[in-house]
Amino acid sequence: MQLCESKRLRLNSLSPVLTRRVVMQHRVSRRGVGVLLIALTLLAATNAFAALGKIAGTVKDAQTGAPLPGANLTVVGTILGASSDADGNYFILNVPPGVYSVRVTYIGYETKVINNVAVRLDVTTPIDVTLTQTVVAGEEVTVVAERALVDRTLTASRASISANELNNTLPTSSIAEIVETTASTFRGYIRGGRKYESRTLVDGINISDTYFSGGTGDGVYQLYTSTRRSEGSETNVVNVNPETVSELAVLAGTFNAEYDAASAGIINIATRDGGRKLSGKVFFRSSAGGLDHAGPGVYNDLARFQNDRQSLLNNKTASDSARARLMAFDENSKSTFGYGEDPTMDGELSLGGPLTEKGNFYFSSRVLNSHGRFTNEFTREINSSLKLNYNLTNTQKLTGNVILNDGGILGGWKNRTFSSRFKFFPVGNPQNEKLGLVSYLAWTNSISPKTFFDVRASYIGRTSRFGYSDDDGNGRIEQGEDGEFLKLTTKEQSEKYLGAGGSGVIGTQRTFFTGDPGNERYHDVPFSSGQYRFGQPASAMRFSSRVISPARSISIIS
Repeated sequence: MQLCESKRLRLNSLSPVLTRRVVMQHRVSRRGVGVLLIALTLLAATNAFAALGKIAGTVKDAQTGAPLPGANLTVVGTILGASSDADGNYFILNVPPGVYSVRVTYIGYETKVINNVAVRLDVTTPIDVTLTQTVVAGEEVTVVAERALVDRTLTASRASISANELNNTLPTSSIAEIVETTASTFRGYIRGGRKYESRTLVDGINISDTYFSGGTGDGVYQLYTSTRRSEGSETNVVNVNPETVSELAVLAGTFNAEYDAASAGIINIATRDGGRKLSGKVFFRSSAGGLDHAGPGVYNDLARFQNDRQSLLNNKTASDSARARLMAFDENSKSTFGYGEDPTMDGELSLGGPLTEKGNFYFSSRVLNSHGRFTNEFTREINSSLKLNYNLTNTQKLTGNVILNDGGILGGWKNRTFSSRFKFFPVGNPQNEKLGLVSYLAWTNSISPKTFFDVRASYIGRTSRFGYSDDDGNGRIEQGEDGEFLKLTTKEQSEKYLGAGGSGVIGTQRTFFTGDPGNERYHDVPFSSGQYRFGQPASAMRFSSRVISPARSISIIS
């Protein structure tokens, strides 16, 4: 089979490879760009960039209540600020989510600093200021901002979780677990909708796996191997490390029109900036090991399996003897593949700080190594991200972010997923490797205190491969072989593993794979509570590749 363009599929009878390739592209026409540019001059700036917040309010005289035009407000530690207008009104745009201090100065009045100003993602934070006249310059007055218990402007359920709550309060280890703690969410389902009806945004970039519903989870070939192609929580192109999150918001229904293609809910994530001080964090934890699953053991029916095999041998018929030879289970494979003995380890390193006087960076890398609770399970993931910010001028800013999830394609390891059907034939269970990438480059330009635009280009891609490895090239898949997946690209290779014409036979010996697993029932042996596979699991690499081609988009937000 060959790679296909757009949504077309081609099959090549020589190579039993099936690849699903979907191409997503977003283009902005010249006419559309012109309309957007005109809109920049007509529209007041709104918080369309869903990964930022806004501070707004009034500045007045404390005694008379008269507005104070021209008061200067700055966000301490940033280049962000604004001046009040003739009516004392002001607003500060493009404020990353977080907790800040706002300094207010006005000639003839005391300087006031408002601490603990919590800026929320995609929300306007109201801060009204009153200043007291002074003849002689006095000391700075500090006040503490309070957040309203009830936001009367909300029209839908919204849960916001700050970085402080993420890292110091919630006993969670992933974004999926954090989302589970919010209202309207149960096991990843928001407001009762399907998982693929929700959208996950990172700094305004949609990282949802749009084709999850028809992709690897319930593919037709899964029936032949009974092996999960993905976990239920894998609905995004990449996983985001919790340490990189500055704020997470979960919106359940009736959200604004700026969130397209979502009917259940929105998971909106804003990533952390480096700041002006160097800081870091090292995190590591490990389970105790030796912990398997609850309930009956996977091999609690081993004695019955051995008795059934002996019964077939006692019959002494050719067909029963052939089946008995297939049922040659090596009990040493339990220790080879593991069965809950090894601990699960999770470690993360984060570092952020200034990068020259005008920029900053934030880097995070997390390693997860798990052998699961069942036999023949292994998962390793390395999730890394790097975010860079650089202020070209006081009104122009460049931001770049790269999030990379490696599940073995770059690192060279293979992951395994437990399948009860292959518990007596573990080498027949396909291995997998994955890779996810999200990156974007954004340019933000503030034309005036009330108008800005944001231009960005993003790149999104995810690859999942499933297959088998034959490191010694003897035509048989054996324990411990985890090299490159087989790719049958020549007639000789196809006949070596599938037999002539995909017959599944070489001479009097059956090949390791079968060319037609759907009609092949010879190796499905019923006993106990179900059927178990003992040979010829499937065509080599038939399930190997699923690719969501990178989505390239350019957007202009005003």
